[in-house]
Amino acid sequence: MFDAINKSYYPWLFEKLNENNKSTKNKIWILTYVYFVFLLATSMFFFFHGSALITFIAGKNYVINNSIVGLIFLGQIFGGMYLMINNYLFYEKKTILISTITVISGVIHLLLISLFSYYWGITGAALSFCLSKCIQFLLTWLNVCKITVLPVPIKGG
Repeated sequence: MFDAINKSYYPWLFEKLNENNKSTKNKIWILTYVYFVFLLATSMFFFFHGSALITFIAGKNYVINNSIVGLIFLGQIFGGMYLMINNYLFYEKKTILISTITVISGVIHLLLISLFSYYWGITGAALSFCLSKCIQFLLTWLNVCKITVLPVPIKGG
């Protein structure tokens, strides 16, 4: 789903960035923050009701622990948030940063999944996926902050 959103979003984003209008850029970032909040709020639903939803859709043979569903879904959310902001690095032709971030988060995932799966089984695997996606998103966001001016979502008095 997030890939489909990104494929339709980035051509529009590049067009708007080419206009070089500060007001438009600020609106895009504020809408991006709203999108992030919506996604994170949605993920809370899956922490509490994900197992019931999967059982409803797939049947009683597919009962899964809510924490596993929640962690996997939250990892997917971080992946969607990453896709929303990595386009800024593509736009600025900073593709080496994207490659570096991908390799770093991939290596971290391999280390975490080996360790966490050993201690916590499938829950550890889900946690390692979630954490590595979070790291990928945060590293990307930090690098985007270095190359572009982000508006502050709420300005203080």
